[in-house]
Amino acid sequence: MSLNWFDWVQDRGPQTLIYLAALVVFLTSLGWNLPRYRNSVFTYFFAAILYIVWAVVLASKLSIDGFDFLRLLSFGVFGGGFVLSCLLTAFAWPRFKVIAIFFGFWIVLLPLIAIDAFILEPHDLQITHYAIQSKRLTKPLRIAVLTDLQTDRLGAYERDAMRRMLAEKPDLIVFPGDYIQALDANSCWMEMMKLRQLLLDEHVTAPLGAFAVHGNTENDQWTRIFEGTSVQAVEKLKTLTTANIDVTGMTLADSFNTHLVVPRKSENFHIALGHAPDFSLGRIDADILIAGHTHGGQVQIPMVGPLLTLSEVPNNWAAGVLQELGPGKHLVVSRGVGMERFHAPRLRFLCKPEIVIIDVAPAN
Repeated sequence: MSLNWFDWVQDRGPQTLIYLAALVVFLTSLGWNLPRYRNSVFTYFFAAILYIVWAVVLASKLSIDGFDFLRLLSFGVFGGGFVLSCLLTAFAWPRFKVIAIFFGFWIVLLPLIAIDAFILEPHDLQITHYAIQSKRLTKPLRIAVLTDLQTDRLGAYERDAMRRMLAEKPDLIVFPGDYIQALDANSCWMEMMKLRQLLLDEHVTAPLGAFAVHGNTENDQWTRIFEGTSVQAVEKLKTLTTANIDVTGMTLADSFNTHLVVPRKSENFHIALGHAPDFSLGRIDADILIAGHTHGGQVQIPMVGPLLTLSEVPNNWAAGVLQELGPGKHLVVSRGVGMERFHAPRLRFLCKPEIVIIDVAPAN
């Protein structure tokens, strides 16, 4: 697991201590009063007030972006469920032991889910390997996909992601967008320049080149990130050739165009690169279509899948490799490295961040 606890605490600043203190006070107060007043209306009132206070404190990003309803709601899923489970367990015990045991199970499970979703999983960066074949290649090709860094505070986690990608020794690197998602123009500019310096410091390059396209979280000056680096920013729909590989990069609007037409320029192995996977619903004559944007849903529910992908493609296309587009054609969608920022809840659940490595072997 790639988790730097010091970096996590430093990134949140004093909020971390506030979160923990609020949680301890809430649970202690609840545990102290439930046995004494479990048959009283006061229990409901007391628990509700405590929960509201706790959730508001948790939902407030005091030093960054203030109070936010969506963040409050995200904590409410866990906190509200926890409070309800505590109350029902207290009232059901000892007369309805089966019910008490059921809700007692959720008392244990909900905090564990919250710890995984908010603390552990967002930093548990994985390297996902996919192997496919193509008749258009005469020798193996390794492609690295690093997408959706989507950070508002570049740090050790992002540096580690770059290093781990380079350690895979890719022949070609693609960046499908969403590099920075900061709250204001000044912060955005500062983080863009930090990312540019990171690319230079880590010598991010590959033998067949590195290519980047526009995401929907950065501003129109996004290409400044790659100025002076070995990464080529593709600003409009065009096909670039490196060795015997064609790479078609597209604009942000192109990637969301479900009727997009991208012809093949030659008999070379062809990579189509866009931010969102929606373009895969169009007429794309390429061997591999690569995208990000969906974060794999960022939250996935067992037997349900992602709840939200912000894409026109089916939910089961939100992450992984799809081989149903036609003979020799593959869609690869990465879950991404970062998370949605601004006012969105910063969590991942059953949807770990990833760097994708695609190994393409010559087919017989």
